Amino acid sequence: MSERFRQAMMPWRDRSAWVIAFSGGCDSRLLLELAAEFRRSLLNSNQSAPTLKAIHIDHGIHSDSGQWAQQCQNWCAALGVPLKVHNVELAGARQGLENLARQARYRVFEQQLGAAELLLMAHHQDDQAETLLLRLMRGAGVRGLSAMPQSRAVGAGTLLRPLLNETRASIEAEARLRGLSWIDDPSNADTSFDRNFVRHRMLPVLAERWPDGSTRLSKIAELQAETNILLSQYVQADLQQLLRDAGELDLAGLVQFSTERQRVVLRAFLASFGIEVERAELSELLEQCFAAPDRQPEWVFPQGILRRHRQRLCFSAPHDSKPDGMATPILWPDLATPLALGESRLIATFGGEFCPKGEVSIGWREPGMRCQLAGESHSRALKKLFQEWGIPQWRRQQVPLIFCDGELAAIADFAICEGFKGDGGWQLQWNASR
Repeated sequence: MSERFRQAMMPWRDRSAWVIAFSGGCDSRLLLELAAEFRRSLLNSNQSAPTLKAIHIDHGIHSDSGQWAQQCQNWCAALGVPLKVHNVELAGARQGLENLARQARYRVFEQQLGAAELLLMAHHQDDQAETLLLRLMRGAGVRGLSAMPQSRAVGAGTLLRPLLNETRASIEAEARLRGLSWIDDPSNADTSFDRNFVRHRMLPVLAERWPDGSTRLSKIAELQAETNILLSQYVQADLQQLLRDAGELDLAGLVQFSTERQRVVLRAFLASFGIEVERAELSELLEQCFAAPDRQPEWVFPQGILRRHRQRLCFSAPHDSKPDGMATPILWPDLATPLALGESRLIATFGGEFCPKGEVSIGWREPGMRCQLAGESHSRALKKLFQEWGIPQWRRQQVPLIFCDGELAAIADFAICEGFKGDGGWQLQWNASR
């Protein structure tokens, strides 16, 4: 097992740190030993090696959890590995305790993991089989049945499961061979929890008929992961084809797809904003996307608001306003340098028609603002211009206005005002936030 672990870890030697998710159970106890052993071998052969540290999550569920945390401290100290203990509070019904505990753990991991750090978790083949069966019973699709990936991004770093191809039996045998002791959490035997029910009731029955059942189930998860990757590539190609300015989704193009294709593209569009919805909600949303043209449906999510506008599906932040921290005009002293405006930015390239005069600054629309566009004889209200250009009402406050010595000179990349247009100027481009 040491050699298999070494092979799994070789590509990750350049990380600044290996961080063990250390519960003190058999799996993570062996993982800690293997990581410390491999690191020592690198140093003994005069090779560079990442620092090694550990994180222990105390959920506070069991009365002995404090003693377990201290025992984890002792084991880590014996190996010279610094351990950080995080206490989390779980508020909710017992039936949702598993999920709450998992969410709490991953929140800590995301907050604590630094750039270029590698989080090592001790999930193994039997855990993978359990995850697959759980998701199967919950009606998961291809992505869900991919179960747990070998590696993925977490916070600013990466998560790796180097023991994913090992069985629970082989891990326990290796731990005993090394004379290791570990913590046995009695809750792991409580079959009122879904995962424990699968572990103690379902998998043993399957093993009576198919002794290598966990291996087979893990293989299914691997095949589903491959299918999911391929499907994602096709879906992303469809999504890119339908994305318009500011990341809006072209509904006129989407309606040309089959219903199944519409559904996966819409799911991918929502996922790009961190929004996940159940299948029934997705179908309802899709139906409203193609409702009567005079309707303007909108959907509110924690991440922001989704609206239909002129055959486009538009996403905006929860509070549509000037970019955070930029409520007052800011200077743009060097047009050759792109100017960041929250999640969007202004870019100026030489060879356009915008000819600034004096100090250039950026501001945002105020009530009653007017502008005389280049070539026109009178001024018009910005509200009317925005309506004419089809800018949704919720996005108008985010449109940057370019001022020269306090005088309105241009409206993002939509128009140039009278007196500021000519040859040999700048070409403006506003990369709106999605």
